[in-house]
Amino acid sequence: MSLEELNQKLKQQHLIDYWTIPNTSTGFREPEANYGPFLWKWNEIRAALDDAARFVRPEEAFRRFIGYQHPELKLGTAHTLLLGAQMVRPGEFAPAHRHTMGAIRFVVEGRGAATVVKGEPLPMEPGDLITTPSWTWHDHKNTGDTPIIWLDGADGPMLHYFQAGFAHPLHEAQQPLTKPLDWCRKTYGILRPHSISTPTSNLYRPPYRYSSQDTKKALASMIEAPGDPYDGILLRYSDPVSGGATLPTMNCEVQMFRPGVASSHIHRRLSRVSRQRHDLDRRPEICMGTRRFVCRAAVELARP
Repeated sequence: MSLEELNQKLKQQHLIDYWTIPNTSTGFREPEANYGPFLWKWNEIRAALDDAARFVRPEEAFRRFIGYQHPELKLGTAHTLLLGAQMVRPGEFAPAHRHTMGAIRFVVEGRGAATVVKGEPLPMEPGDLITTPSWTWHDHKNTGDTPIIWLDGADGPMLHYFQAGFAHPLHEAQQPLTKPLDWCRKTYGILRPHSISTPTSNLYRPPYRYSSQDTKKALASMIEAPGDPYDGILLRYSDPVSGGATLPTMNCEVQMFRPGVASSHIHRRLSRVSRQRHDLDRRPEICMGTRRFVCRAAVELARP
């Protein structure tokens, strides 16, 4: 038997002859993403939500959600993350369910609505970040007089890869309220009730609302700070229990570049899906590789 015959035999037996694979471990090999950066325009997304509201009822379709599908990927906004926009009109609700995906909600527009997670109502105000940890019951209800619009972020593509993604609808349309407003904030704040024990797992995450007021105060307190040469003023939404990542599979950050200030160093980071929002009379520019993106009032940007 020759080596060529052996290789053919292994192939017929659905085995892999690794010695035929080029050796790339002899030196440094820089990883390469299989997709490039892509930009979605918010004015197009916002118009699409208005169109969808004319035809799609959330109680029939379960969610009036428009996802950002990267044109170079089979699934997702990035290879491990999915981002999209959702609208609930006044008087509407999105039914309760839970899923293995961890998710975050960044509120863009509207007031008077709430996301209920594990029986706790979390008010939704523009600029708020709300977390929905994996396998927690959640639903959305708008009791205000204007549509509520938010960005959904989830680790769906990663769970799809592991074949671990599934969902479970609640037997009732909405879950009962079993906790008061600000329950998680008071329970997991710096001063905590003595009766609350610290979770033993560092993967545990409570549902949490990071209010826009707190975020603006934190950014304002850093306005005179020198900032990072790579990222300007960059703040992380830390888990209130462990101080770690926002969710075990996702980290959320808020970034501020002051007028006339530019990142002074070229650098690389892990995969990111971000929303860029700023004053209408400014046009920030973001450079990735050989591509330059000029951001308008609001855009969504995915990069490897």
